[in-house]
Amino acid sequence: MRGLWGGISGKIEDGEDPLYRAVTEVYEEAGIGDMILLKSAGGVPIEGEGKKWLVHPFLFGVDDDTVRLNWENDEYKWVGPDLSGLATVPGLQGLLLGLVG
Repeated sequence: MRGLWGGISGKIEDGEDPLYRAVTEVYEEAGIGDMILLKSAGGVPIEGEGKKWLVHPFLFGVDDDTVRLNWENDEYKWVGPDLSGLATVPGLQGLLLGLVG
């Protein structure tokens, strides 16, 4: 969703493991390959902008927070659980609080 802040995301193909897709997307979109899974949540339904998604949120830890964005992103920001003041994709604040809350 252009113009809105969002987490790294991607489409899960038929039969694909959500964790595999998440790790792949983090590497492709941010250039981060060395991470550790801290927490995850099962499929969470999100609605907004007249659409419905089933989101599989993951929280990763990294030792090196160097980011190399790919063509899909304009900028990045490391944030905490409070996203107030940022225009975000639907449901992002709730998903983040669910992982770190």
